[in-house]
Amino acid sequence: MAKVSVTCLGGTREVGKSAILLEAGRTKVLLDYGMKLIPKQHPEFPPIPEEVDAVLLTHAHLDHSGALPRLVSHGMEVP
Repeated sequence: MAKVSVTCLGGTREVGKSAILLEAGRTKVLLDYGMKLIPKQHPEFPPIPEEVDAVLLTHAHLDHSGALPRLVSHGMEVP
């Protein structure tokens, strides 16, 4: 059985930027990829993972899904 690794890319100790990278063997799944909206400032985003095999969204609020277009604009094909 493959070892499972959990890496929090954002959303810890804050509201917004929810992003968790799950890795099992060679498989990488991104659980949520959100943004943090700050009044009168530019939004904040979690770091972009090098590659993922799949993206799983828990729900469609911007703090959990709002950064997905950023993945595509950086050339990633989001499965």
